[in-house]
Formats: sequence, structure tokens, C-alpha cells
Amino acid sequence: MNGAQKPENHLRIDQYCADRGVFIIENLDNLDLLLEKASDKSFTVYTFPVNMSGFSGLRCRVIAEI
Repeated sequence: MNGAQKPENHLRIDQYCADRGVFIIENLDNLDLLLEKASDKSFTVYTFPVNMSGFSGLRCRVIAEI
């Protein structure tokens, strides 16, 4: 499964969350590297919108600060 729900509910759940100011970040790579680098330290994740069209969802750049 990719996302917060099964494919047939995906858009409905995404909209439900967005209506409440919650956005689900999907399809991230290298999270194993983040956990390795952060070890037992806390980290902050930032998201920045990316102006691209022709895709489903909202494109963003995700950056973690350890």
C-alpha cells in the first residue's frame, strides 16, 4: 500500500486530512540514512512547495535538520 489508505480511498482520505491542515508526505527516499545520521538525536523536518504541474498531489521539497 502506498499512502494512508487503500487506493480506492486515497483521494478521499487526502482531502479529509488537507481540510484539517494535515498533509501526508509520501514517496520519500533515504529515510534509512536519516535515521542512521540522526541516531538518537531529534531532528526537524521542513517542507517547501515546488512549483510544478502535471502531477497528482502537491509537490514539495523535504529537508531534515539534525
